[in-house]
Amino acid sequence: IGSCREVGQIFGLTDSAIRKTENGQACPNLQGAFMYSLYFKQPLEELFPDVFQEAKRSLDDALERSRIR
Repeated sequence: IGSCREVGQIFGLTDSAIRKTENGQACPNLQGAFMYSLYFKQPLEELFPDVFQEAKRSLDDALERSRIR
């Protein structure tokens, strides 16, 4: 869809920040994640599967702890 520089200009970020997100070295904030999702027309869980899985594990753990009490 565009180079890191082009995407960075649209998002108001440096091309370095875009590359770090692409390489999994950084995660965007919530608004940034939605911007990626809308721009690339992909669901968040496909764009950021590691973050999605971590959130799912955290929720599962929290639900399990709430059942124990």
